[in-house]
Amino acid sequence: MTTIKNKDASDEETKRRPVINTIDILDETNILINGHQYQLVANERDAFDREQLAERFSPVLSKYDYIVGDIGYEQLRLKGFFSDQDRNAKENEKQSAIQDYLLEFCNFGCAYFILRNLSVNKPAKKRSLRTRVASEKHKTSSAKSKKNNKRVRKFKEKPFIQEKVTKQNEKSVNQRKNKITEVHKRGKRTFTIRETR
Repeated sequence: MTTIKNKDASDEETKRRPVINTIDILDETNILINGHQYQLVANERDAFDREQLAERFSPVLSKYDYIVGDIGYEQLRLKGFFSDQDRNAKENEKQSAIQDYLLEFCNFGCAYFILRNLSVNKPAKKRSLRTRVASEKHKTSSAKSKKNNKRVRKFKEKPFIQEKVTKQNEKSVNQRKNKITEVHKRGKRTFTIRETR
């Protein structure tokens, strides 16, 4: 019997994540998570738990303006949202979509909390290959004339691949030379073409 209890205890320990996050509570609404300041905006049904947040928090969440934590089946789930002023964010990732998220993806009447990030770490924007190539050309051609700079600007506006469509003037079957049409009726198929020599 003791071996079964020890096995269950070891299984629980392996399921837990190692706690690598530091959470300091400054006052009732202000919190420090890994040195970043957050403000507790909403705490429905006392959902905020320091230990659960320390286990589940990921540094990736520091790029979001708002973090929603909901509890379902005694598990904490975290989801990040951007502010409404962020033009690059999708509509379902903005602050105005938090209520929709709580209604659609969370259990009905679940306990949740909302944290507002006061020191957001936005990642640097990745430039596309076309922009990088154009900027490198622009840097190397700074000593050249202005005409070369205009070419770089035109390069940005045009797409890489342009599809060329050619119109074919097809003649009707009766107008083609050296061809005779024969009509055969077999069910719904009504014609065949054969060449004359």
